[in-house]
Amino acid sequence: MRATEFGDRLKEALDGRGLSKLQFARELQARRDHRKQQGEPSLRKTDRPALYAFLQGRDFPPMDTLAEMAEILGVRTGWLAEGEEPVERDLTEYPPPIWIVDGHRGPWRRPDLEKRMEARRVFEELFSRRSEGFSEADPVVRLVFQELLARRLARRRNRGDRGPADPAYRAKTARSLYLKCFLDVRDELSPETNFSSPEFTEAFLSRVSKWMEDER
Repeated sequence: MRATEFGDRLKEALDGRGLSKLQFARELQARRDHRKQQGEPSLRKTDRPALYAFLQGRDFPPMDTLAEMAEILGVRTGWLAEGEEPVERDLTEYPPPIWIVDGHRGPWRRPDLEKRMEARRVFEELFSRRSEGFSEADPVVRLVFQELLARRLARRRNRGDRGPADPAYRAKTARSLYLKCFLDVRDELSPETNFSSPEFTEAFLSRVSKWMEDER
């Protein structure tokens, strides 16, 4: 764990959660006091001077303090410590979350935590709640779908469309693609077929080359 990179992620997480340094330090110290009352080992490096040292890249916390910091900030300990994806505590490592797909021209750039949280909120409202069964589909299906989405957004960016900068635009584009890729495939299968079934996965993957060609 490099102290300078850790400090950058800590600042990003604080900004993303809208927490001041003082609020964060007070919460850490409250957790330290609670652990002490419970007879548990006390947290170290929880005062404000220690926090400033973390943010300035001069030091990093012990593992028990790091775990508490990640919980307060709502991020995974692995991300806060080493930058490991995903950021969100409630997600599995694979596939990556759909709300970070933006079809950006050139090398992919990870959105900062504040933008990522906003994109997640928008995607949950405009895509996830309306796209039945997407989250239950095979991870390979979801990963391929996200590649298709990235290609569609990149194609639109390349022709000068500024819409992909807006998470609502990306979520609506994902919804449109879902109707094409998910519902059209299921309509060709038996009515009881669900998105998590091997039959759906096979049928979906059999059409990928054609869809990829469409998004060139």
